[in-house]
Amino acid sequence: MMKWIGLVIALWAGKECRAEAQGYVQLGSRWDKTDIPVCWEWPGFDAEKTVVRNAVNASWSTVSVVRFTGWGLCPQPAVIYRQEYGDRSRVVSVPVKTFSGIRILIKDGRPFTKGLGKNLAGVVDGMMLNFTYENFNTNCKSYRYDCIEVHAVHEFGHALGIDHEQSRPDAPTCTENDQTPSGDGLIGPYDPHSVMNYCDDNDWDGLSAGDIETVNFLYPFKLGPPRNPAPTDYGRVYSSSKVLKWDAADPYFSENITYDVYLGKTLPLTTPIATGLSQTSLKATGLSMNAQYYWQVVARRTQTFVRESGSSGILWTSLFSTYSQTQTTTKTEQKGPIWNFDTRVPLSPILSMLQQ
Repeated sequence: MMKWIGLVIALWAGKECRAEAQGYVQLGSRWDKTDIPVCWEWPGFDAEKTVVRNAVNASWSTVSVVRFTGWGLCPQPAVIYRQEYGDRSRVVSVPVKTFSGIRILIKDGRPFTKGLGKNLAGVVDGMMLNFTYENFNTNCKSYRYDCIEVHAVHEFGHALGIDHEQSRPDAPTCTENDQTPSGDGLIGPYDPHSVMNYCDDNDWDGLSAGDIETVNFLYPFKLGPPRNPAPTDYGRVYSSSKVLKWDAADPYFSENITYDVYLGKTLPLTTPIATGLSQTSLKATGLSMNAQYYWQVVARRTQTFVRESGSSGILWTSLFSTYSQTQTTTKTEQKGPIWNFDTRVPLSPILSMLQQ
């Protein structure tokens, strides 16, 4: 992400901090989804729209599970027409199509949002961004794309449910601060470096550690289970070795997930045969013939920006049996139960998903 240098004065003239001093959020405005649709109220300005999209993707979407999708033209909220009744008439508004995301207006003025978080869902002109700076913040004309980028990151912070940092009750006074606080939740201490802070003393050098903590508090990373294990439950193995395979636990952050693999003849399995794997397969060797094996994969997240980084993910258990080549395949297998390690209650022998 580019280094935003010296933009504070240009962005909000008249805002200076009297004192140098982590997020301020509206908890009820948190979106119920992490894929948030975005649309533009007006066509044109393709280059500027690309700047906004790239800035948002390189900031909030890079450090969290939130994804802003769509980015096309907004559907018209209604068709308005006049009905004639002889010498009388009336204006009729007929809804055409709803839009459940963020609608962005392009206008030469001070950027704003009409609310925080999901309160913007479907609101016409819910966010306004400036692409020209002919009348507002004219200093930005000299580095227009930089200002567009910084304003976009700030306003999309509001769209995620984050209020102005300088509006916190524990913040130092910011002169000419005309912002009415909407937040009701404090995340960590006051953050003087936040992109949501008019009193930023760090020249808007990208998202601060507090910004990253805040967005991940609102939209925590939820690690999904490893999927599609092979061999599956009650699979047959006719060799002293077998490649154990599974699919990645999360489609977005597969490069940041590692796996610990356990293998043994009895439950519970306590000692891994491999740890910290980035790949989704492992060749198990030295298998005894005519034996029953349990195997498990534990997915762990390694992102440094996620709260409780390094905690265990989903644990699943599968079962397979080994047979010598001379053994007939008609032999009845012993299908013992797979146990829930927390309750000691037998689970379905198809696939067990446990939260460690």
